[in-house]
Amino acid sequence: MPQAQVFDDWQACDGFVKDVDTALLAMALSSLASLLLLVFVERIKLLFYQSAENAYEAATDFNPNDKSKYLQTRNLTKTYSGNVEAVKGISFDVNSNKEILGLLGANGAGKSSTFNMVTMQIKRTSGDVFIFN
Repeated sequence: MPQAQVFDDWQACDGFVKDVDTALLAMALSSLASLLLLVFVERIKLLFYQSAENAYEAATDFNPNDKSKYLQTRNLTKTYSGNVEAVKGISFDVNSNKEILGLLGANGAGKSSTFNMVTMQIKRTSGDVFIFN
């Protein structure tokens, strides 16, 4: 088959698209289906997050009149299924808006779990978190 004939056949074939309107409709339906699937998956993920309304026992060394502490944590503990204790009773204070806090540790030491508990992204097993008293 000569090259010119192959090129002409390729130009004549438009694949699955019959016209521009059909292609636009298919693209719109695909986008809508993707958006609905994304919303559904995110709503399912929310079922596993902690509600911020759960109450815990108050920390014994917490002073509500101390306005210098921006963030206080007391004895934060996180135990995952299978009795894996990721965070074991960590306590720290951030005293001003000019203070920087960082956690150092090996993989699996509980750094992300600690910050996820402070921001209420995951439920803490025990302990207290106080933000701006």
